[in-house]
Formats: sequence, C-alpha cells, structure tokens
Amino acid sequence: MRIKAEENYIKNFSKLLLLIGACVLLFCTGSIYLISLYFSKVHDNARIVNVSGQQRTLSQQVLKEAYKHQLNNNNYWALEEKLLVWRQNHQQLSSDNSNSRLAKYNTRITDSIYGRISKTQDQIGQLLVDHPKLTKANLEEISRLEAQYLLGMDAIVQEYQKAHEKSLGQFKKIAIGIILYFIAVLYFILLIFVRPLIQKLRKNLEERNIRESRNQAVINNTKDAIWSVDTELNLLTANTSYLKNQAEKGYHLKEGDNIKGLLLFGDSLKDYDAVFKGESLTKKVNLPTEMGYRTFELYFYPIYKEKEIVGCCVRQADITQIQETFKRLERGKEELKEAQQIADFGNWYWNIKEDEIYISEHLNNIFGIPLERRKNYLTYPTLMNLIHPDDREAYDISLKNSLKESVPHDIVYRIEIGGQLKFIHQKGRTFEGNDDGHLRMAGTAQDVTKTIIANQKIENQNKELENFIYILSHNLKRPIANILALQGLYEEGDNPINDGIIANIKSCCEALNTTIKDLNLSLSLKEISKEDFTPVDICEILDDIQVLLNKDIIESKAKIYTKITQDKIMGIKSYFVNIFYNLVLNSLKYRNPEVPLIIKINVFQNREQIVIRIEDNGIGMRLTPERKKKIFDMYGRLSGKSEGKGLGLYLVKTQVEAMFGKIDVESELNIGTTMILHFKTGINENIEEEDLNHVYLGN
Repeated sequence: MRIKAEENYIKNFSKLLLLIGACVLLFCTGSIYLISLYFSKVHDNARIVNVSGQQRTLSQQVLKEAYKHQLNNNNYWALEEKLLVWRQNHQQLSSDNSNSRLAKYNTRITDSIYGRISKTQDQIGQLLVDHPKLTKANLEEISRLEAQYLLGMDAIVQEYQKAHEKSLGQFKKIAIGIILYFIAVLYFILLIFVRPLIQKLRKNLEERNIRESRNQAVINNTKDAIWSVDTELNLLTANTSYLKNQAEKGYHLKEGDNIKGLLLFGDSLKDYDAVFKGESLTKKVNLPTEMGYRTFELYFYPIYKEKEIVGCCVRQADITQIQETFKRLERGKEELKEAQQIADFGNWYWNIKEDEIYISEHLNNIFGIPLERRKNYLTYPTLMNLIHPDDREAYDISLKNSLKESVPHDIVYRIEIGGQLKFIHQKGRTFEGNDDGHLRMAGTAQDVTKTIIANQKIENQNKELENFIYILSHNLKRPIANILALQGLYEEGDNPINDGIIANIKSCCEALNTTIKDLNLSLSLKEISKEDFTPVDICEILDDIQVLLNKDIIESKAKIYTKITQDKIMGIKSYFVNIFYNLVLNSLKYRNPEVPLIIKINVFQNREQIVIRIEDNGIGMRLTPERKKKIFDMYGRLSGKSEGKGLGLYLVKTQVEAMFGKIDVESELNIGTTMILHFKTGINENIEEEDLNHVYLGN
C-alpha cells in the first residue's frame, strides 16, 4: 500500500510539473505574441512617422522642382514624378485608403487634419498642373498652401507620437498585469498543489526512512542470518547475525568481500548457480553446534534489476524449535486420537457462515460414515439425516436456542447404524469469529450407548427391587400381625420352655416388622420434590430434640452448646427432626465414659451453602476411606461395639440427599466425631462460623 501511495505521489508530482510547464509555455507564447504585436505596432508607428516625415520633405521638394521649372522649362517631368510620389504617400497615410496598413492607426484628429491638408495638397497640385508658368500670385498662393500643409503634417506627426506613447503605456500595463497574473497563478498552484504534495512526499520519505531503519533494525536484531551477494559472490549486504557467525569462524567480513571460499552455512555454489539462473530455492540442513545438531532452513531468492538477475539474497532460519513443536503437535494429535478412541468421543467444529461442519476421524467412526463417503466436512442437512427422525426436532431446537441465546448446547440423541441404535451425548457452545465476527460453534460428541443401556438396566432393576420390597412387605405384614396376635393369646407361666420360645418368636416378629417399616420409609424418601419444602426453624428443631432426648441427656450428663447464625433453612421439618435426633443420639450413645460429654452444634452460611456441624468428644474411631464409605450404608455401624441395626445413619443420609444436601464425617479415635451437613442456598446473608460464640443449650 505504501509503495502504491508513493507511486501515486510521483504520478501527481509529474502531472503537476507538466501543468506548470504548460502554464510557463502558454505564458511565454502569449508574451512573445504580445511583444511581436508591440514591436509590429512600434514598427508601424516608426513607418508612419518616417512616411509622414518623407511626405513633409516631398512637399518641399515638389515646390522646389516647381521653382526650378519656372527657371528652366526642360525639367517638368521631374516635377510630375515628385508630385506623383507626394500624392501616393499622402493617400497611403490617409484613412480614405482602406487597404493601407498604416491608415488603420489614424484617429479622428489625424483624419480631420488629413481632410484639411488633402484639399491643400489638391490645390497645390492643381495650380502646378494648370499653370506651367507660375505668376507671382500663384507662387505666393502655393507658398501659403505649403505652409498650411507643413503645419498639418507637423500636427499629424505629433498625434502619431502621442498615440505611440499611449500604446506603449498600455502595453506596459498589460505586460505587468500578465506577469502579476502569472505569478499569482504560480503561487496558487504552489500553495494548493505543490506545497501539500511536497509535504506528503517529505512525510512519505521520512516514513520510508523510518521504515527502512526499522526494517534494518529488525534484520540486524533477528537471530536469522541474512546476506546477499552479486553474481561474482561478492558480499553486498549482511546483517549482524551473519557477520557474527562468520566472525566466530575467524572471518571478519565487510561489504565487497568475496565469500566464494567461505560457504559455511549449508549454502553451496550449485545453490547460487541455480538462483542466478532464475530459480528460488528452499532447503533444510542440519549443522553441528556446541549443543549438538540444529536444524536450519535456507531460502534463496534472486535479485533483479530491470529483469536481469544481478545477485542472490539468502536467509538462514533456525527451525529446531519449530521442528520440535511440530513433533509435539503430531504426538499431541496421536494422543488425542488415542484418547478419543479410548473414551469413544470425537470433536467437531461448525463454520456457520459457510455451513461446513468439520468432525474428527473418530467421530466419523462413531457416526458410521463409510470411508468412500467421507469428506473434509459435513453440512447441517447431512448431519440431520444421520440423526434418528424422532430426535431431529429436539436437536434442531437445542442447537438454534444455543445460537440465539448463547447458552451451552447439551443433548443426547440417537443415530441408527446398520439397524442398531446408538446414543450420542453432544455438547457445544458458540464463539464469535475473530476476523469476520460471524458465530461459530465447537464441541464434542460421545458414544454413550453402553452407559444409557446400563442406566436403563439399573433403573429397571431398581423398579423391580422397589416392587419386590413393596410386595414382600405387603405380603409379610399380615402373617407377622397374625403371629403377634396369636402370641398375645398365649398365657405365660405354664411352661418355662414354651415361654422362652414364644418370647423369641415375638422378638423376631417385632424386629422383622421394624425392618419392613424402615424399608418402606427409605423408599418413600426418594419421592419428594422442592415443591414440598417449607422454611424450617432450626431453633424449634433443637427444642424438640431436647425434649425427645431429655432423659438420655440427663443420664449421660452431656453438655450441649449451640451457635446458630442461620436459623432458617428450606426443607421438610420431620426430616430435620429425625436427622438431628439420630446424630445427637449417636453422640450420646458413643460417649467416652472417662471424659464429660460435650456436644457442639453449629449452623451457619458459608458462601452459597448452609452448613450444619454436630461435634462431640466421644470415643471416635479410626476412619479409613473404606469404613467412611460403609458408615452410611444400610445396616452399617458407626462403631463396631454398637448394638443398633445400622439403619439410623442410612436414613439420615437418605433424608439429607432427599433435600438435595450432602453429609460427611470426620473422626479420630478417643478424640471425637464431627458430622458435617451441606445444604445449597443462594438467598441468605453470608455469616461465617467464627462470628458468634456458642450458646449453652442445657443438659
């Protein structure tokens, strides 16, 4: 662009010079024409004055010849000749002769004078013709007429001189005006055209010098070695890197030195010969260095001057790092390809403007596109044809909504390959194009057929299990009730052995009945929704727990401290009562008899979560990852020494997760146990745990 601008400046400057030259030529031509007119007029004025002077002399000569004729009759022809010339000159000067060039310079004054003296001339001529022998009276008359004629001619000469001086003054004014006008035009051209153009040229030259300086600085500061030679291999130019490399080899070069015997950088004579024949070369070479071999790439370019090759320019670039990067990229591609094969997923990119969907090789395999039908890209209609007809509308809505609302695209759809269905989990998001600003999309697609089928099997098994438990509990309730009713009819005391057997039967039936109730309760907990949640007051829950466990608290001499900074939580009150009841009861059960029991209950909001911590100083346990996982399983135990059924913590975990919470445990042997519950919320003020002190609840 800058080179083109310079060419435009040069063209404009050339046009301006032509314009100025044309103006100068026009001015010179006009000036020469005016000067020629002036000198022509001067010449005519001189002729008029000369002819008018001759006319005055002729009038005197005519009279002189007349006097001679009076004295000598043999000279009459000389008088006639003089008289004829006198009349011809008079007619040439007079305005009566329209063909006369000199007559056009006459004025009304000269015409008036010519009118009077023409009569005088006619009278003199008539007298001389009619009276060959003049009398004294004739001579006196002729003398009087001559004097009038001479006075008239003198007046005419004066008028001619005045007209000449006037025309000279006008010419001077016109010439000065033309010169001033020409100077003004030149100044206008200079001000409007030349000055801005010169400024632009100066600025352009300065920018070019700066650009050349920067380019030279870049060339000198680059690690690439750059040099140029003529056809005789004489060094024309060289940057710092080249000269430094040569200096390290012991050659201190300067421009003009011949390098024919110093070709040390992978270049050879045949390379230069090929360039001098018009070729451009690129070659890679491995050169030894102190750190081992490095890879260099050499570029050879011919230098032209008027379509003739006059030299060669060479650039040597160290591409060792680039080669390593390419190798890493290739390894990365192979690793990504292997990872896609292992995870059974592929990636895709959609150029929305051109409607070109580029998919990875493994995604081609997932879609089952035959090798002979694979292209560099798919189109949106082609992709839609791959999707199961029942899923196309949902897929189209999801994709268009992602484009319109700039939300993530996440959908599971089906494709049919060879009569078998595959489930594809596709994710993506929109991006703005870096250059054209048009939207584009990119994402991944994973074959989740095995996962979907496995989940469906698990879901079916869970439903079958729920049905089995329901049927089992329903069918066992009545027999158990009948056995318990029959046991009530038995009267104890008749037979001690039978009494023991009946007591065992009752105990087993009651345990079985409790287990069935717990199973039904665990199933019912998974059927609630957020619409069932209400604000729950933690303080009221703790008051209920104190009433329910009052006897146990007094017997264990436990001290319970609370620190409540978040007293409201969304959930189901009966669930929270059961959660606190079981967790506090566990602390009371597994207390350390050698240490007074202290239970701390903290409820606070941490960021977007409400945290409940129930901490004691009981017997604790060695909490391995495996034991930590089993604590919350059905029939799990908090302690191996406990006598419970192991359903308490399972029900607590089930109820916590039913309210979209999480439960965790921390414990150390002979130190104590801490139960930590997390419930999500985004509406309560954030109050950290350390902001308030514990409050004594009572014992």
